[in-house]
Amino acid sequence: MTQRHLRFLIFIAMCAAFFPATAQTVYRCGSTYSQVPCPGAVAVDTRDVRTQQQKSEKDKANERNAAVASAMEKKRLQEEAQAEKVHAANRIDKSNAAAPGAKRADTTPHTKDAKAERAKKKKTKAQKKASPYFTANAPSDKKKPEAKPAPSAQSPAAQ
Repeated sequence: MTQRHLRFLIFIAMCAAFFPATAQTVYRCGSTYSQVPCPGAVAVDTRDVRTQQQKSEKDKANERNAAVASAMEKKRLQEEAQAEKVHAANRIDKSNAAAPGAKRADTTPHTKDAKAERAKKKKTKAQKKASPYFTANAPSDKKKPEAKPAPSAQSPAAQ
């Protein structure tokens, strides 16, 4: 590093030390807040008035709450997985019990409802793998087909 660069860095460090950044003034205008004063605006003190001890206690409480929330989520996911296993076992038992004397080569139900349910499961699994967080999706832009007008009671020959 050259002597010139070193002097420049020292100058920048000194400027930062002697001219600390100050917060901008925030004004309350009725029920809104702004950095630009309006007629009748009241300046609002935005400094953190907590002591260092209060801040550290709050941070520790937030960490504990996050740990508890994580444990609750893990337990919920385990319970959901267990319930799904029980539900799947009950479905297989019911399909086998439907025809006690008949031999079935394929125990998979082939109804439209079963196919829709399998497709729904695939979708939800794909969505769960995509992101562990909730994501809001906008409605699709597909337009519904317009209804055709009802045929008139008179036949075309009668007109």
